[in-house]
Amino acid sequence: MALGKFGLADNHIGPLSETAPPASDLGRLRNWAVCTMVEARGKVFFHLEDHLQRLKKSATLAAIPFDQIEGFGSLSENLGILVEKCGFEESLVRIDISRGQTDDGFNPAAGAAPSLYAQVYRLKRKTGPVKLATRNFLRPLPEIKSPDYLFAEIACGRAGQSGFDDVLFTEDNKYILEATRSNIGFFRTDGSFCVPPPDKILEGITMKIICELIAKNNLCPRVVQAPIAYDSIAKKEIIGAILTSTTGVVPVSQIDNARFENNLKINEICSVFKDYREKYFADAK
Repeated sequence: MALGKFGLADNHIGPLSETAPPASDLGRLRNWAVCTMVEARGKVFFHLEDHLQRLKKSATLAAIPFDQIEGFGSLSENLGILVEKCGFEESLVRIDISRGQTDDGFNPAAGAAPSLYAQVYRLKRKTGPVKLATRNFLRPLPEIKSPDYLFAEIACGRAGQSGFDDVLFTEDNKYILEATRSNIGFFRTDGSFCVPPPDKILEGITMKIICELIAKNNLCPRVVQAPIAYDSIAKKEIIGAILTSTTGVVPVSQIDNARFENNLKINEICSVFKDYREKYFADAK
């Protein structure tokens, strides 16, 4: 994705050279930071308030003193100015809150306040279907969205060598959790749509929207949050799956050696979300 020429640092919008985190920033040095990614079309942001609430929750859980963050109160307005200056028709905006500067590389400097940063990328939307390889991995602090995705890059690189698009993490090779940057939901033979419980994954804003749309449009008899056993795939208790992320919703065509046929219900869910997103942007203009 192309990176915009301007960024945000606290309340200052300027060239990236002026708004990048300094070398002494703890987020840059120690990943003591939290983040979120939000889609924008022009100056309209998709569910921005939900993203900001999750960002605030992540900062609190990461022991970042949220009340000391300069610029959060004016963030929505500043983001609108920022995306307009970058000039992309569709954008993906990354917002980071860092613990702030340090003198020793480990601890906040005396009086150091948290820092707020944002960068803009030209949106490259996910397209599907996708193939997933499972790996046994429980993400540390899964309830916090942090910028540390080295584990994901390594896992995806290895999966790509075998022809897969992404990695689906499992717990002890028994229960399905989440993909590297996406949530997963399953359409089961009993007609229900099932998502993993929130205690061991990062709850996704897009997946929450999907579950609400399924219930509102009667696309499935039930939407449930429940542990999903990995062996339920081999037992053919699952007949379709989708991945959800900030960049959209795509069907899953394969998990390890199990392949899913083109499923009309999964395609309908994807289509309903696409229509909802288009209406959201149109109504917000």
